[in-house]
Amino acid sequence: MAKADGLVIKLVGKQKEIDDVSKCASMTGSEEDEIDEMIRHDRVYLAQKHGSTIGFFALRSMKNGEVAEISGLAIAESERRKGNASLLVKHAEELARTMKADRVTVRTSNDNIPALALYQKLGFRIAKVKLGVLVEHHGTEISGWEGIPVRDEVILEKFVTPEARTPTTQVC
Repeated sequence: MAKADGLVIKLVGKQKEIDDVSKCASMTGSEEDEIDEMIRHDRVYLAQKHGSTIGFFALRSMKNGEVAEISGLAIAESERRKGNASLLVKHAEELARTMKADRVTVRTSNDNIPALALYQKLGFRIAKVKLGVLVEHHGTEISGWEGIPVRDEVILEKFVTPEARTPTTQVC
């Protein structure tokens, strides 16, 4: 359990905590099967202030432990723009280091300007863009944040070891 600025971050274990994560994730538009997979396969951390859940993040080990992927992150609307998401991402980076991962990655859609801004402000760089993959997933182009068409998946990464190198950008 970690504490920072009144924020308590703890590994999910109890059913009520799992229910809180599911509720947070569904508010962000995550699909039920994605949420279930995340809860079953990833390390999920709950963020609380004064005993109330304000968000969560999930971390997945990939590529034989070389990569830690933030597979989910959500903050309650009332707690946004207060530095909470930044604290969760920084905590995920620390966990990745303890897991001996070289880098942290995260995926988002091309329309998710707030997420793209957050991660880039925290030192993540765009490493790969999968063109059209979200149109294929949804079966059609849908309208996203501020009316931006949801088309592409953007993968960002940040190297978290002293041997960090500059990522190479790929557009697919």
